[in-house]
Amino acid sequence: MSFRKRLLAVAVLLIGVVVALPFLIDANRFRGPLQAKLEKSLNRPVSLGAMTLKVFPLSLRVADVVLGQPNGFVSKAPFLQAKEVFVRVALFPLLGGKVDVQAVELQSPAVELIRSAAGKWNYETTGVEESDVIPTVGVTDGSLAMTDLQAKAPREVYEHIDARWSDNRSLTAKVRLDTMRAQASVDATYENGLAKGTLTLQGDDTKQPLTLAFDILQSGETWNINQ
Repeated sequence: MSFRKRLLAVAVLLIGVVVALPFLIDANRFRGPLQAKLEKSLNRPVSLGAMTLKVFPLSLRVADVVLGQPNGFVSKAPFLQAKEVFVRVALFPLLGGKVDVQAVELQSPAVELIRSAAGKWNYETTGVEESDVIPTVGVTDGSLAMTDLQAKAPREVYEHIDARWSDNRSLTAKVRLDTMRAQASVDATYENGLAKGTLTLQGDDTKQPLTLAFDILQSGETWNINQ
């Protein structure tokens, strides 16, 4: 048998193994260990629903994902909830019963950010190690609610967020803001310390004064910008 035929045979065998994976592996066997690991690293209650294995791309589909609020934060809404999350995994570790996460895709997640009266955010309690950082995280049609108890500001909700973060410190995000009288959309990227983006206003009330206020965190310094 020629080298080319052997290579083709190996490729066919691998494809056959991948296609058969949903019948060979019960994805729900990973739910308990994965849930326990997440609770330990995130310092908050975690609930994972039914899990199924998807072949192309190879990923675990997790239904009804809920990350609770950490101790000290009271809210009717959890920190994060999503009806569907896809966790892309590596093939060979999976065959050995291990989950090597390559990327996470969240479909229509709802995130509830809260800053306490003492100035602490509810995302600051996570104890994620450097080795546990997920290489790529994607969000499709997400929503973000923000409550600042320190500033005594009303709760704000931002919807239709599409974002992608990677461990090379790059971030791409698209956000539509419906809380303004004129609809605004933000398309921004951040990579290698450089941020750029565009702000677009749509509607009949676009001539009203626009106030922007945001913080830039870089190398331990904070720059407050108001316009």
